[in-house]
Amino acid sequence: MNQYIGCQIVGEDSLTYESAPVDNNEDTDSGTNRSLSLVALFHASSCEARYTEYFTFFTCIVSNAVSVGCCSHITNVGSSIECRREVRLVWGQHWTSMQALVTINYYGVHGAMIYFAYVMSGFGPDLSHPMCEGFVIFGGAYVMISIGLSQTAVILLLRVMKVWDDRQFIKVALILGFGICYGMSVAFNTLMMRQPAMKILYSDKPRTCYIQDKDVYIAGTWGAMICIVMVLSYSLYYLHYRRCSGNLHNNTEIELATM
Repeated sequence: MNQYIGCQIVGEDSLTYESAPVDNNEDTDSGTNRSLSLVALFHASSCEARYTEYFTFFTCIVSNAVSVGCCSHITNVGSSIECRREVRLVWGQHWTSMQALVTINYYGVHGAMIYFAYVMSGFGPDLSHPMCEGFVIFGGAYVMISIGLSQTAVILLLRVMKVWDDRQFIKVALILGFGICYGMSVAFNTLMMRQPAMKILYSDKPRTCYIQDKDVYIAGTWGAMICIVMVLSYSLYYLHYRRCSGNLHNNTEIELATM
């Protein structure tokens, strides 16, 4: 007989158990066999419970994340003043190509989040392993494009810094910092999608897609995104420092002139 010693999600099945062979010779007592059977049943039940709890927790996290994101957007435009301001500044003006891309991306992200939650929470239709693989790969590619389009803060920051500090190397450093960090994120995300070890499968019980093995490149993907935030934060801090220094210098000149 086999004694179950652990569990994992592998292959085409929703759940399988790791087992180790136990020598079952003629001298083995029948009571021992029954005890081993009870132990195997206990391990199987606990594995099933952990499996169900994990995916229940995952689907709840996905639903909560989408709810928070949509609630944040509704809160921002919920008041009549903010709603009129968004209509006037966004929808009531002639769009350039950049404004069109940013606006479509902004509302497209909310729609993609809702659909992603619909599929990953188990309320969507039954999928297959190839469909899950395509869904996750498309989602990863769309996330990278969306992050690139949403970084209009870099352009706005360049325009603001031109007023306070028009030195060329500041612009070059900011553009290079963003380009390097974003390029690293795209590279790690591409490696993550192309690595043979990453198996994207579909599970029947929670009716959701999952990645079988832990990914080694996802830390690089999100680490590069954090670097982008750090570059922007440092640039804003530097801009604020230059502005405060300029105001202090101007105030000192005014005080000396009035003495």
